[in-house]
Amino acid sequence: MPVIRRRCAVVGSPISHSLSPRLHQAAYAALGLSQWSYQPVNVPSGQLGSMLAALDSSWAGLSLTMPLKREVFAYGQPQDHWSKVLQVANTAVCRWAQDAAGADKLRSLALYNTDVEGIICALAQGMSQSRAPEAEADAFDPRVLLAASVGWQPCPPRFQAAGSRSVVIGTGSTACSALAALSYLGVQEVTLVAHHLSHAQRAEALAQSLGFSTVDLVDMSQGSLVLRQADLVVSTIPAHAADPVAKELHQDRPGVAWGVSSKTPILLDVVYSPKPSLLLQAWRRVRGGVALSGERMLLYQAVRQVAHMTGTPLMQVPVEAMDRALREVVW
Repeated sequence: MPVIRRRCAVVGSPISHSLSPRLHQAAYAALGLSQWSYQPVNVPSGQLGSMLAALDSSWAGLSLTMPLKREVFAYGQPQDHWSKVLQVANTAVCRWAQDAAGADKLRSLALYNTDVEGIICALAQGMSQSRAPEAEADAFDPRVLLAASVGWQPCPPRFQAAGSRSVVIGTGSTACSALAALSYLGVQEVTLVAHHLSHAQRAEALAQSLGFSTVDLVDMSQGSLVLRQADLVVSTIPAHAADPVAKELHQDRPGVAWGVSSKTPILLDVVYSPKPSLLLQAWRRVRGGVALSGERMLLYQAVRQVAHMTGTPLMQVPVEAMDRALREVVW
């Protein structure tokens, strides 16, 4: 029997910098899926429909990045808890059927949000490292946590972060996923840091709907002030956009931050180039906490993506091989 070729891609714009192909191809190799391929495809805003119309039945799935995480809802239906709640999806699985003439037709796109789980697992890794600073990142296996973080099951007690003061920098699609992740971890206090307060209504309303007891909104000019007092921070803005905040934070002397709890502070910066970002450097110097670059989130969100697209059981997705592929990147 002929071997059926299967194709996947990461789509968005810009896309040339993406490390997703490295992750997915490493997973295919470890799983023995020699006929599977994964590539970057530049798809600007407004062009997703024409791209989908050109697909054939060899296509299994798409990873979605900016600016398509909301636009894709015009072409598919949300299937999991987080894509329904947030109306943000980073994963689309192609479902094919045959028309009356026997031709393959894209019947539907099944939409999922694995970004929330990627952030949950990255922060959980940070909490694990804060308890055992010498632990290597690969000592954390996300699959057990992923199995529980689908939205309606409670967070395992050892990963709960109740009492933590949190900050989300940015108000876009990834910021909404970060708010969902913090809510799942049991955080009650969140401060949103926005470049333009007038653009923050959607994220602010979401935070209130997720049940945070305290939701504050501050301008980016106040970003370094709230970072000095935070336990958990997720920066969701593009590379270098947080540099002004980082430069202000850099001016502090290490250990002089005020109002900080006894928790080890954790920062996840979702960008992964440059590495480390100026924000991560300032955080390590001034706060002395755990600083996580964006490839941690990228790795963990890809684990369930691989499961969805290939049909591989979650616990069999080769996290270690995917992690090694990321670590081999020369920055």
